[in-house]
Amino acid sequence: MQFTYEDVSKIVKASKDTTENNRNYQLLYKRFLKRMWEEQPNHQVMFCLAISPEDVDALKFEDLEDKLKIVVSSLGEANYLKIDNEGNIVETKYIEGDTSEVKKRLSELSARDYLFFFGEQDITKFINGAAVDENNIFYSRSDRMKYREKKDISKINEVMDNYTRQHVTKQVNYMVFFADSPTLYRIDPNLKQRNILRNKPEHYMRDQLCDYLTDNMKYTFTTEPELGQSKRELDIYFDVSGELYFIEVKWLGVSLNDSGNGLSTSYTDARARDGVTQTLEYIEELMNTSEKSLRHGYLAIFDARDNKSNIDFQEYRFVRKELETYLPYFSVLKVIPLEKRHPA
Repeated sequence: MQFTYEDVSKIVKASKDTTENNRNYQLLYKRFLKRMWEEQPNHQVMFCLAISPEDVDALKFEDLEDKLKIVVSSLGEANYLKIDNEGNIVETKYIEGDTSEVKKRLSELSARDYLFFFGEQDITKFINGAAVDENNIFYSRSDRMKYREKKDISKINEVMDNYTRQHVTKQVNYMVFFADSPTLYRIDPNLKQRNILRNKPEHYMRDQLCDYLTDNMKYTFTTEPELGQSKRELDIYFDVSGELYFIEVKWLGVSLNDSGNGLSTSYTDARARDGVTQTLEYIEELMNTSEKSLRHGYLAIFDARDNKSNIDFQEYRFVRKELETYLPYFSVLKVIPLEKRHPA
């Protein structure tokens, strides 16, 4: 027998309604566990308390408050504790994993027991395999620490500087952009020592940069959302407190052609200036058509030219009059130099 999503939702809702109408369950949660959470000196110590439905029905509340204090004293060795109807600890374990893994495991365990996850924001209840009234973002201390280490939008230039100096300078990271040596050798043996990009390298640049920003900033970065009217695709897009940001990616240098048997046109400063115009056009369209507010648009440039020099943006004199009004909402990120130091 198969259940639809609507069937499962009805089952979960019915289970929730039945449980939350249980007087003992409500008394345990509201009188004892809520006070227990409020009295915790450090809400970043996350743990889960479990109790079976049978023990909830047979709860003895006389000494429960004192018994729960013993539970707190046991958190050094376990983050999952199951109690009986008198508040005695009958099972302990330490559940490891990131937030999604821990949450999945708690959902599984709640198929047979009632679970109360004590998180940083509040208690999240788990009933019949699902979280009820979700109140917490993190279920893992390590995830919380990683998030705190991540940068906010004010540090985007610092993050890009680290990407340029520490990430893209490693062979395993920069070689994904370059054509392989056997292909270059077949075209011309002398090309092996040059910075020849693979065909359509912008996709690899976009994806790697998107992953790096996701790992190092406090936002979710996505690739290629469509603009409303034109259906043109943004390279990288993210949201900061309801405001939109995007990054357009361009590259300078030479790549393999579509056939893989020769080289493409060499792209230089003119392509960077085209990138400025394109980014400003995106800003114009988003500001005039998007339901959300666009805050800023960035241009990221990967420079794979054999002979690098400062890009001449001509002080933006080439920008069309109708686009000049959008310049305050536009920035060029630090140029990302690419150099094939170890030909493969």
